[in-house]
Amino acid sequence: MRTFTIALFAMIVWTGCAGDGDGKIMGKRKADQKYGMESGIITYEAALPQNMGSNKRVLYFDDYGKMEKVVTTTSISAMGQSMETVNHSLIKDGYVYAWSDDAVNGSKYKVNERFDPSMANYSQLSDEMKAKYNLAEEADESFMDKNCKVYTMDFQGVSGKVWVWENLPLKIQASAMGMIMTEKVVNMQEDVAIPSGTFDLPALEWQEIAIEESDTSN
Repeated sequence: MRTFTIALFAMIVWTGCAGDGDGKIMGKRKADQKYGMESGIITYEAALPQNMGSNKRVLYFDDYGKMEKVVTTTSISAMGQSMETVNHSLIKDGYVYAWSDDAVNGSKYKVNERFDPSMANYSQLSDEMKAKYNLAEEADESFMDKNCKVYTMDFQGVSGKVWVWENLPLKIQASAMGMIMTEKVVNMQEDVAIPSGTFDLPALEWQEIAIEESDTSN
């Protein structure tokens, strides 16, 4: 499970590390907008290493990314047993809220207290963050018939590549401990109506937590 965790971490990290970094307009996106479309439902899929299962991630956003939620479904099969987990992340009122299905408790933390790669604004990452993850911009490439900015990174033994269009990652490759994991968009709905209640918080007990970045100097 350690290998799976590292690979999945890598995939999520790249999602947040991609961006132009200086707030300039990229494609249709204006400087004060996270994404270049007003709303969207973006579905990603990835096969887990060693045929252990699959990972499906659905991103919902509205008002050019001012409201945003990610629902991640992980299905794992190992040693004759199967397990499925569904986790939610929602940005609201300056906090990231995280919870799982059937939970009675959830956690929240201030957006600025943690680099949350899966929901970060890629165009506003600092030079310090880019240096920490050894992020480098490569030549543009085409994916899904879209011209993408391409970035590579290397962090704590995890390396890989991400293709970004309109501040949105379309394809992510992660390599860790000799295994490669690829997540890519399988369905993209642009400028669509988001289902009612998508950005509502469930009635849970919320625990505020402080996030400390791990020491990466060793």
